[in-house]
Amino acid sequence: MHRHCFTGTSEQALDILTEFPNSFIGLTALVTYASARQVHQTVIDVPLERMLLETDAPFFLPQQVKRIGHTSKWSNPGMAICVAQRIAELKRVPLYDVLKITRRNAKAMYGV
Repeated sequence: MHRHCFTGTSEQALDILTEFPNSFIGLTALVTYASARQVHQTVIDVPLERMLLETDAPFFLPQQVKRIGHTSKWSNPGMAICVAQRIAELKRVPLYDVLKITRRNAKAMYGV
């Protein structure tokens, strides 16, 4: 199960992962915002091996992306790197590790 666009508490995330052992928590660009403390705590508490990167395109434009006119108003799948970078910072691991592990997670979840 992929718990899409997760915004709950880390306790809720861990409960889901315990109840559904083959599930993953999807994290969006919401994690790139300083005010998203609850999501930050979820990133810290949930094992990387149980996370999926999301952009929830066209919503949740990452904070790093400047909103300039019409072209920067919407997110796209290529912006998942912003989500990965912020997860790496919060977990204090290399970006490469986040990308490698979440890629493996996506393959396990969706076979892609």
